[in-house]
Amino acid sequence: MDDIQVAPSQGTHFFQNITSFGIGYLTVGAGNSGGILDLPWLDAQEAFSETDHVRHLQFDEPIEILISARKGIGVIMKPGKRLKN
Repeated sequence: MDDIQVAPSQGTHFFQNITSFGIGYLTVGAGNSGGILDLPWLDAQEAFSETDHVRHLQFDEPIEILISARKGIGVIMKPGKRLKN
């Protein structure tokens, strides 16, 4: 959302909790260089549920998520797509 810019540092207790449990997270938005988000594809998916601020998608096939904390990069593959080893 262009009118709402939330820096990952906001909500520091939340981020402290998820990182202390070893949970990875990704951010994509204004100011994040190199981030790509396929919004037309996401918008075309049927929502499992939806509110004014959250659109919950659920897929028949698993998605693959890879994160390198050391390099500060990650990728989420669309259902049915896999990265080659």
